[in-house]
Amino acid sequence: MTAFAAPGEIPNQEKFFEKGLRNFKFLHTLIKQGIASGELGSQHAGEELTTAIFGQILFYGMTQAIQTDHVWKRQSARQVVQLFMKGAANRKKKK
Repeated sequence: MTAFAAPGEIPNQEKFFEKGLRNFKFLHTLIKQGIASGELGSQHAGEELTTAIFGQILFYGMTQAIQTDHVWKRQSARQVVQLFMKGAANRKKKK
């Protein structure tokens, strides 16, 4: 059971969770690469950043299902990611 659906309401629960874990691992790999390359700050663990952005993505997905009058576009997704990443970006220190 989840916070949003009772058992049996999520179609094919096994595949649902497999896909969710696959997507989380994919995002985690991208975040770890960003930390390793210096594009993301190393002050947070990769799993911590992944959990935070993944949670935001899931929340926006739920919001889209609830706000049927609002049309979400590719730009909306970019804005969510940009908003999140600006807070996680590695800032150069001024000398």
